[in-house]
Amino acid sequence: MKSLFAKILLSCSSLIIVFIIAELLFRAAIFNEVNLFSSLKKAGLYAKIYPDKYQKIFSEEYWKLNYLFGAKHQPPNNPHPLLGWTGFFDRNTYLHKSTKWLRGRRSVLLYGDSFSQCVSSVECFEDILNKDTVFSKEHCLFNYGVGGYGVGQIYLLLKNSYIKYDNPYVIVGIMARDLERSIISVRSYQKPYFTIENESLMLQGVPINNSVDDYYENNGPGISSYLYRYFLNSNLNFLPKKTEDLDERIETIKKVNEKIILQIIKDLRGNEINFLFLIFHPLPNSEFDWRNGFLRELLEKNSVPYIWALDLIKNDTTFDKYKYENYEIPNNGHPTTHQNQLISNEIKRCILDSSYVITSRERNTRNYLKEKVKYDDSKIEYYEYKIRHNKKWMTKIINKAEEEGTNVDTAIKREASFVLKKRLEKK
Repeated sequence: MKSLFAKILLSCSSLIIVFIIAELLFRAAIFNEVNLFSSLKKAGLYAKIYPDKYQKIFSEEYWKLNYLFGAKHQPPNNPHPLLGWTGFFDRNTYLHKSTKWLRGRRSVLLYGDSFSQCVSSVECFEDILNKDTVFSKEHCLFNYGVGGYGVGQIYLLLKNSYIKYDNPYVIVGIMARDLERSIISVRSYQKPYFTIENESLMLQGVPINNSVDDYYENNGPGISSYLYRYFLNSNLNFLPKKTEDLDERIETIKKVNEKIILQIIKDLRGNEINFLFLIFHPLPNSEFDWRNGFLRELLEKNSVPYIWALDLIKNDTTFDKYKYENYEIPNNGHPTTHQNQLISNEIKRCILDSSYVITSRERNTRNYLKEKVKYDDSKIEYYEYKIRHNKKWMTKIINKAEEEGTNVDTAIKREASFVLKKRLEKK
């Protein structure tokens, strides 16, 4: 018996030693500068990633590894103590660097991420509107958009800058997938983030460390075994997936961002500032995204004026046939000049005609009530809507209904019920 126990102990000890040696060799391979192992230097092979079906939700591990593996977007040379990195404004006063062009006109302040800031290959909102003789006669738009910002950073910048202007008109730009950025402490570099404690919004992660090397040296990815993570994230993984992790993450994202957005609304209303929200949507896989449902419901519940970019795209009659590349730059993901022009036209109407804001809000509410079934995948109506708006799926259902001699509506409801049942079983 003792001999058997000794053999088992020896075998287990040997396996542990082999695993430790393998782990050390694996780390040596992925964290050196030899190009031979470049295929292994990808953050997604090791970091925890939440498998949201509309857009993967990246953890802090991912962004830290991304930097260690030589990410394209490197940290700022001079990190901002509150915001992490900055845009086209003074890092101390928060005044926009183009304020000299205000010249007695009313300032229009546009906030947001790179969708507001725009990529260099397109005409941006300030280019379009400040050249518009009708708009620019009494208004001047200053773009406070900063690439990579989350809703939390947008709020912090807005809070510290709009008060510098006399009676500004504020536009809060949010790209639907900015939401997850509010709860992580690092992206291209360390950043502020928010948590909720005792139902109160709490700012965390500040002041930002002004030494990039020091930050990453003391705040590593925290992964115990890269070899094991490599297995977990590979096709060889036979272990069951944990969907509750994703559900919990989404719930946290919603709770934190709801608090931030409500605080923005409270601040602007409390100071009697005219404002509207501008919601951007990555194409083409965004129509049923839960982020859209969350944002639209929140804005509607609080009677907030907003521009829903997806509605503008749907109602655009410029082209004979819809092509997403007319609105989004392929392999880039940012709005084209044409989409920016559509949005600029809507901004202009909202600012110059207060009665149009009321009309716009009524239209937004109608669209929300008509389409809100798209966002709740726990109800049969969600799948009925998806079937009716998917040509291939709808054709299949119609053909099947004709073969069986049944009513199409009945066939749709049956198919939707079947898909919902499978979803619930999978959960």
